[in-house]
Amino acid sequence: MQTLAICSSKFKEKYKLETLELLGEKIYFSLIDYPDINDYKDLDENQVLIEIIAFSCNYRDKSLIIRMNEACEEKSESYIYSPFGSEFVGRVIDVGHSVSSLKKGDRVITDATYPIRDNKYVRPGIATNHASQRYHVFHEGHLIKIPDSLSDEKAASFTIAAQTVYSMLRRLSLNKGDRILITSATSNTSLAAISALKNKGYRLFALTTSLDYETQLLELGVEKVLPFDALKLERLEDYINFEKFEAVIDPFFDLHFCDVVSYMRHNSKYISCGLFNQHPLFKDTLNQNSESSYANALSTCIGRNISFIGNCLGNRDDLITALQDFDTGKFDIIIDSVFTGENYIPFLEKTFHKQKRFGKIIYKYI
Repeated sequence: MQTLAICSSKFKEKYKLETLELLGEKIYFSLIDYPDINDYKDLDENQVLIEIIAFSCNYRDKSLIIRMNEACEEKSESYIYSPFGSEFVGRVIDVGHSVSSLKKGDRVITDATYPIRDNKYVRPGIATNHASQRYHVFHEGHLIKIPDSLSDEKAASFTIAAQTVYSMLRRLSLNKGDRILITSATSNTSLAAISALKNKGYRLFALTTSLDYETQLLELGVEKVLPFDALKLERLEDYINFEKFEAVIDPFFDLHFCDVVSYMRHNSKYISCGLFNQHPLFKDTLNQNSESSYANALSTCIGRNISFIGNCLGNRDDLITALQDFDTGKFDIIIDSVFTGENYIPFLEKTFHKQKRFGKIIYKYI
């Protein structure tokens, strides 16, 4: 049994280390040997032991990996390692005697309910930032059983995009015929939003920095693909026939908010679930917004009664609805590629470097 992890340089004495350059930092990775576990005698009554089958990373993990590497290198003379990643699919190995919703053999993903859980003893939000760790012990409330129709690969990339998107759509309260702008259209969140919205009577417009995947976006149900440059050059009217939007779904508010509000109707809604610049090492050449730009954008929101909604993850019902929609063919998670075995550096490079991709990148244990 092995665990893929960030390693201190001391591990060179015991393991073959591979290097990833990330934001100018050299980070060591390796597959660390780990003993098999068939049961766990110290499980509390509500705890569940799972074995990870596959996992994936999200944009948020980029800054976390930098910080994990810094922690490992601070103790470079010791054998320090850190698993990473925020989404997974696992198999239940053992359960505490009070666990009622899961049993041995069930496949599970994390329930990232935030900010309030029904069970006050279960921490809200993402269950772990170390999803690549081969074994985990979680409270039952952090997990949810998945249907057989959901493959391991798609399950390993399901929770964050699905729970976030279904929360945003619930809070937007859209009407049929609404014109919806989805920014960063090939990001994982935006692809999930397009999937959840297609064939439901909405008019979808996709904003992207690259038109390489225009055909695929149109096939997903987008009415028109808009170039990011047109937004920055204040020429978006040329592409949308001067019709404004009833809603904007934006994964990165610091890239788009100041510019897109000009193209929003009165009483429209703007919702965002994150920002691009999450670490001092991130160098964003696209984001040139000043304080006055934000002031002008907020003034526009006030004058047009535009609602600005911040959204972090969602509730358990959002995740359940997403799983039900997937099971009935109304929602999907797009997978770009799957890596296994020693191919973990290509997995990391395609996940975090600016390589062409359309969908999630998965690492699956064998």
